[in-house]
Amino acid sequence: MELSQLLIERGNDVVNNHDPSSGMTPLHCSSAHGHLNTLRLLLTNNAEANGLNHSNGQSGLHYASSSGHGEVLKELLKNGAERDKPSSSSDSPIHLAASKGHKNILEILISDGTSIDIVRASDGRTPLHLSSLAGHSVVVQYLLDKGADCNRKDTTHGYTPLDLALLNGHSSVGDSLISSGACTGAGRIHESATMIQQCWRRYVIK
Repeated sequence: MELSQLLIERGNDVVNNHDPSSGMTPLHCSSAHGHLNTLRLLLTNNAEANGLNHSNGQSGLHYASSSGHGEVLKELLKNGAERDKPSSSSDSPIHLAASKGHKNILEILISDGTSIDIVRASDGRTPLHLSSLAGHSVVVQYLLDKGADCNRKDTTHGYTPLDLALLNGHSSVGDSLISSGACTGAGRIHESATMIQQCWRRYVIK
C-alpha cells in the first residue's frame, strides 16, 4: 500500500500508466491479484475502472473474473465498470469465470444482470459451453439450475455443451447435462458415441 500511495502522490496520471511489456495498468494488476485495498486507493485517485489493456482489450473486471476475486469484482462494479464488455478475443468477464470454474464470480455477475446465455461473438459459445469444455461440474450444475440452455450449438462446429464435455472426457458433466435435458442428437454427438452410451447408461441406471 505504501508504494501505491507514493506513486499516486507523484501525480495522478501514474495510476493509468500502461506497463510497456504487459499492457497492464496498476488497476489491472491489483484486480488480477486480488489487492482490494490497493484497488480502492487507485479508484479514489482517478484510476479508470473501464481502462483496457491495449494488447488484449481486457479490463479490471476481466482480470478479477479470471482470477476469482469476488470482492474486487464488486468494488469495480460499484465504481461503474462495464459488466459485459468483451475483450479483444470476444470474452466477457463471465466467459472467463466460467472457463476457470469460478462459481462465486458467476453468482455476482448474474445477480448484477449478466445473461446466463450470453454468447461469445467469436464462436457462439455461452458460459455453459465453456464450463462444460473445461469440466467444471459445480459451475455447470449452477448454470443448469439457473436455466441455461443446454442444447445451444456453437457457431464454429455446431457443438453443444454436451458435445464439448464428452469430447474432452468429462463424463460426470455429461451426466449432469443429460439429466437436465440435453439432447444426445442436438449437436455433433456422433463423434463421441461410445462415451455418450456410457454416460447415458449410468443416467438410466440412476
